[in-house]
Amino acid sequence: MKIGIVGTGTSGILTALQILKRNINCQLTFFYDSSSPHLHVGESSTQHVQHLIYEVLGISIHNLFDLNICSYKRGVNFIDWGNGSDFIHDLGNDFGIHFDTVKLNQFIQKTIKERNIATYIDKRIVDYPQEYDFIIDCSGWSSSDDEYDEPIFETVNSAITFRAEIGNNNPLCTLHKATEDGWMFGLPFIREQEIHYGYLYNSKFSNPDLNGKKISWKPKVCKKLIQNDTLAYNGNKLFFIEPLPALSLFYYIVCANLLVDYLEGKKKILDVNQQYHTEMWTYQISLAFHYQYGSVYDTT
Repeated sequence: MKIGIVGTGTSGILTALQILKRNINCQLTFFYDSSSPHLHVGESSTQHVQHLIYEVLGISIHNLFDLNICSYKRGVNFIDWGNGSDFIHDLGNDFGIHFDTVKLNQFIQKTIKERNIATYIDKRIVDYPQEYDFIIDCSGWSSSDDEYDEPIFETVNSAITFRAEIGNNNPLCTLHKATEDGWMFGLPFIREQEIHYGYLYNSKFSNPDLNGKKISWKPKVCKKLIQNDTLAYNGNKLFFIEPLPALSLFYYIVCANLLVDYLEGKKKILDVNQQYHTEMWTYQISLAFHYQYGSVYDTT
């Protein structure tokens, strides 16, 4: 089976690793556009990301830390949520990672190339190549609205990103601070002794006066995970609502796992798409719970 993955970003990597983990007999090809600029953003993850990297490539979180590609994450430090008392939601006897997207992606792609696990073709995809049995488009945000639904509730749609010294912040925890506009994340990077912040809000209701780089998006969820018997989406091409609390990367892996179920013949397209809708509903209910019952501010 010939499988093509459009895009070499985080979702493309996680999709490929899930396919490799399940030992599907296939030829993997990545399509990428070297002229497209890389989006340097900090990411926070659940433990599932580094587990998948280790299971497939044998690269541990300690290897990534030693190479200055990631920082350890023991949990999330919530401030001004619930009754207002600070608390840490940890990952048990486990760790996730904080990482710079470009740094991690380039390292993983380099490893995949060196081990001849996949082929790479530098080509901007306009029409999907017909010679492949299955294409998974992980190319990022789509400009089309016809294929998508809006989230079930109003959420944040903008962020202002900036950096500062770690200071008194816990160097092993993602910071999640509730604000009157929404919430703010902070990703500590121990080696650099700095924390990457993102102040998230909804531009329909507020316009915070902060210095930094502004990022905006339209929250949306694709109506189908598998578009037809030869095409599926993942990553921001499939959905993006908001990054609370590191659930996007987790659901990239969940969706990749559903795709492998189809490719192995374990599930039909209808079954996969129905389960995908259930997963997206669960994701949004989790976000709604945080907003309605979590923040000390009125974000209902």
